[in-house]
Amino acid sequence: MSFTEFVNDFRIGKACQSLRRGETVAEAAFTNGFNSISHFSVTFAKRMNMSPSAYRLKVSREEKESEDLVLC
Repeated sequence: MSFTEFVNDFRIGKACQSLRRGETVAEAAFTNGFNSISHFSVTFAKRMNMSPSAYRLKVSREEKESEDLVLC
C-alpha cells in the first residue's frame, strides 16, 4: 500500500464517521482533506463499493431500523 492509499483510506474512514453524523457529502469531503467533491466521490466509491450518498442513505436506514427495534 502506498502512502497516498494509506492517507486516502484514513480520510475515507473519517468521512464515513462524518456521514454517519449527518454531514452532507460536500462537508464530509472538505472536512476530511479532499479539495474536490468529485475526487472524493470517486475515491470513496473505490474504497467502499458505493457512492458517499448511497452510504449516507444506507447508514440512515440502518439507524432507523435499529431505533424501530428498540421501540418494540
